Amino acid sequence: MLGIMAEPQRPLLGDEPVRDVAATELFGEIGGWPGAVLASLTAAFDPEIIIVGGGMSQAGDLLLDPARDTFRRTLSGRASDQNQQPWPSSSA
Repeated sequence: MLGIMAEPQRPLLGDEPVRDVAATELFGEIGGWPGAVLASLTAAFDPEIIIVGGGMSQAGDLLLDPARDTFRRTLSGRASDQNQQPWPSSSA
C-alpha cells in the first residue's frame, strides 16, 4: 500500500443515521441505479417477486427508497399497469 495509511472513517451504515448531506445525496443517486436495472429486468421477464439482499438491504431505506422511486418511474409494459408496491419498506 505504498506506506500510506488512511484515517479511520466513521461508518455510513449502522445504528446512527447518516447526517452527511453529500453522502445522503450520493446514496440517493446510487440507489436509483438498481431501481432502473430492476425495472428493465421486470419489464423483460415479468417476475412475480424480486428479492433484494446483501449490502443493499442492510443499507435499508437509505438505498431502497431511491431504488423504489426509480423503479416506479422507469417501469414500462404490463407490470407498470399493476400499480403494486415493488418491495416493502424496511422500516415497516
